[in-house]
Amino acid sequence: MVPTLECPGPVESCEYVYRRILKGRYNPSNQAMPVDILAFRPTEFDGDGISVVRKKYTSSPSDALVGVDPAKYHLAELPVKLFVDLGLTVVEAKRDNCIGHACVVELNTTSYNGKDKTKKAELKEKMILLALEAGKNMILSPVVTDQ
Repeated sequence: MVPTLECPGPVESCEYVYRRILKGRYNPSNQAMPVDILAFRPTEFDGDGISVVRKKYTSSPSDALVGVDPAKYHLAELPVKLFVDLGLTVVEAKRDNCIGHACVVELNTTSYNGKDKTKKAELKEKMILLALEAGKNMILSPVVTDQ
């Protein structure tokens, strides 16, 4: 599919998104769980949910690495339907430096760090399933250049 330059709109379940995976969170030699669950854990910067980039708004996977050091990230391609099937919501979240930016609403800092242990356990289960799927769908690895 050729990317469009139109402003992003609602995220559809037939779309695909890219998730940035920090270099230390992916170990292909660990066949059981190559992507660490922490690759989907919300950080202090994820108040509105963990970030993903909508594939249809990029011209190449490397476009999803705009604004970060590409030598530090792998990239996984995931179907939005996976998130929907897990009861997670992917919504548009405009960022000036990243067309197609979206967030996974339920995987936010407040929900993950909250006092509700049952909710946190449910989120962790979903994060495990996302990590397992990401491990099967790694499409880009960091480019290492000689200094």
